[in-house]
Amino acid sequence: MLRADVTKNPLAIFYIDLDHFKEINDQYGHAIGDEVLIKMVALIRKCVRDRDIVARLGGDEFTVILEDIENPDILNHVAKRLCRAIAQPFKIQDRVINTGASVGVSLYPSQGKDMETLLKNADAAMYHAKKGGRNQFCFSSDLMITEH
Repeated sequence: MLRADVTKNPLAIFYIDLDHFKEINDQYGHAIGDEVLIKMVALIRKCVRDRDIVARLGGDEFTVILEDIENPDILNHVAKRLCRAIAQPFKIQDRVINTGASVGVSLYPSQGKDMETLLKNADAAMYHAKKGGRNQFCFSSDLMITEH
């Protein structure tokens, strides 16, 4: 956030929740579920720049922080890449795994002046994407979320 204040380029928080992950754990077991989570980190890393931050928040939720957003069109591009990459079937231990992701995006400073607000707004946008049919993305600005 300090760098964003200096450069005057916003940063974006992507909140990613795997769709139907509970069903993967129930059907294949937690060991396979853990391998799916490891695979997701690799897939997410391929969708962003080397300098961007990728982290697992817990369970089947991840976040990506994109700094230095000079062109807002990149956000649409990254969100689409994330959804497409995660939706591709892949193999783990001779099992074909199908999943998808619901993604919410918020921007600093316009949609939050601190990390807690940014994550809350990205989370709300992610739930809106999930309600809209899953394996899609939504921007917090589309929900007209305001900072409290």
